[in-house]
Amino acid sequence: MGRLGIARGTICPEESSPKMAARWPTRCRNFAEKVSSGSYSIAGDSLGFVNVLAGLAPNDMIQRTNGRLDTLHSEGVHRLSELSCFAVTQLLMLGKSIISNANKVADQDVKEESWKIDWPEDSIERANVIRAKAQSMIRCVEAVSSSFVTCKLASSISDVAEAYLAATKGASSGSQVSQKSIQEKANMYSENLHADHSTAVGKIQDGLQDGQDSSQPQCLLLEFLDANLQLAERLEKESRKLNKHFVLVHGSCHGAWSWYKLIALITSSGHNVTAIDLAASGINPQQPLDIPSISQYFNPLMNFMVSLSPNNKVVLVGHSLGGLAVSRAMETFPKKISAAVFVTAVMPGPTLNISTLIKELLRKQNPQLDNHYTYDNGPNNPPTTFNFGQKHLATYVYQLSPVEDLALATTLVRPLYLYTDEDMSKELILSQNNYGSVNRVFIISNEDKVVTREIQEWMIEMNPTDEVKEIEGSDHMVMMSKPVELFIHLLHIAEKY
Repeated sequence: MGRLGIARGTICPEESSPKMAARWPTRCRNFAEKVSSGSYSIAGDSLGFVNVLAGLAPNDMIQRTNGRLDTLHSEGVHRLSELSCFAVTQLLMLGKSIISNANKVADQDVKEESWKIDWPEDSIERANVIRAKAQSMIRCVEAVSSSFVTCKLASSISDVAEAYLAATKGASSGSQVSQKSIQEKANMYSENLHADHSTAVGKIQDGLQDGQDSSQPQCLLLEFLDANLQLAERLEKESRKLNKHFVLVHGSCHGAWSWYKLIALITSSGHNVTAIDLAASGINPQQPLDIPSISQYFNPLMNFMVSLSPNNKVVLVGHSLGGLAVSRAMETFPKKISAAVFVTAVMPGPTLNISTLIKELLRKQNPQLDNHYTYDNGPNNPPTTFNFGQKHLATYVYQLSPVEDLALATTLVRPLYLYTDEDMSKELILSQNNYGSVNRVFIISNEDKVVTREIQEWMIEMNPTDEVKEIEGSDHMVMMSKPVELFIHLLHIAEKY
């Protein structure tokens, strides 16, 4: 029985709910103590019973021994009957608690005859709690009954028979006949009690596992438990299929605001969406010089991923430089991401290191026009921050987007800290086991002048994806110039992965 061994004082496994931890083990422990306190503990004392029989006439010894065996048998039948009632009662109490939860009955309205359980919000977790409670109770009943029947009662009956044999040792041949009769009776009672155990406990357990005998309340309850679990699993799958969670990560100098059109489309379609402000971006209060390491820049996304429950997978979407943050999240949280989408985004990987990628981007970069750099470490050192100029935004970044979106960007872009190759290479080590295990899709923007089509196709060739999609007539800001097309692609990706 392992941890269920009664001798160790552990009747059933630990419960996840604090209320249940206080209530269910106590019920089972009290029942076990009641079972263990029966008269058989005295009747089965072999040495004591030898003393009881000492000096008695043969007929009196036979009568006393028969009486003790009858007492043990009656005690066993009585305890097993109690055991059956206990099992059914506890199952019905669990059923009442389930129904109360389904009907949203407040704790103070739940009667004492039902279990008070802190039900989790997640339907799968809730169904698993139901199954765990039922199985835990059955394991407890099985442990109590098995210990009682196979250890205590069988041993007690055997001890009584042995005591009688010891008391009549060396007796006449007539007494030897009685010895055989007593032994046969002891064996019969032991066999009967084992059969009763199979009936009282085995059937309960079999019924709970198979749920075929619907005339028994406990079996009806198990059918309800199984149906509840299957329904919860099906609804959870349907919910996940129908209701996706998109996490949007902006590009350099931008913020969550850049996704406002996608946020509206995703929300209106009934899905969940979270747009992240990376550090010192959007409305994040930090300043660029406060975050000299790219890992600090990624922190808002990483903290969000930590907050997700293990069974809550998201579609992670990165734009432009946001592809680096997405890549880091893929390496760290691969099991929380159903698909990673790179929207004309920087896409390093196990076969394409960030240093090589940045060099290629710098080699193909556009004229800087009115872009702004700061040299906080002195004019003789590399620049520390960068920000887009209005002319550069209009010419290369938003050239196909509505003028209103360009105007919005000129008022909201913020300086970006320029991280060193050494820092990025250290923080963006990507493995095939983690990063490579996540479904990955690249969306090409065919009129992008920042990350040109040539560079996009080169990244895909160097770091192949599961799928490639393309949006025509879009500039670098795909979410501004072609929001509906991007939205449709994201929906298809979410449905597929």
